[in-house]
Amino acid sequence: MTRDEFLRYIDDYNSLDTERLFRHYDPNLTFASFGINRVGPEAFGFLKGLHQVVADELKPVSILVDGDRIAMEAEDTITALMDLPDLPAGAMRKGERSQVRMFAFYETRGPLITHVRVAGWPGVSLPAAS
Repeated sequence: MTRDEFLRYIDDYNSLDTERLFRHYDPNLTFASFGINRVGPEAFGFLKGLHQVVADELKPVSILVDGDRIAMEAEDTITALMDLPDLPAGAMRKGERSQVRMFAFYETRGPLITHVRVAGWPGVSLPAAS
């Protein structure tokens, strides 16, 4: 995956349109976050469910592409679309926003992402979106 292809992936991620997002993933995608690995259909189900309950906007701070590996540091602004008492990163009420410093590590094969590993600093509450 080239840097330009990765930037298109970020644009599609931020669109919250899972059809656009999923075209960047290998069918056997492994998605790891909060110590849980999800593979294939389970990974896609998790991501689809996530985008139904939060609006998530990534703003890359730094991107490093090295062959089939990509590392990204990003500001991640998360807006709850409903009350979410059980989020792994902490409970949120509808309309509440949080900003997280996020680190993601990707493995790719050609133009597709095969593995995603995500970690982040604790969120900082932001004023509700108007």
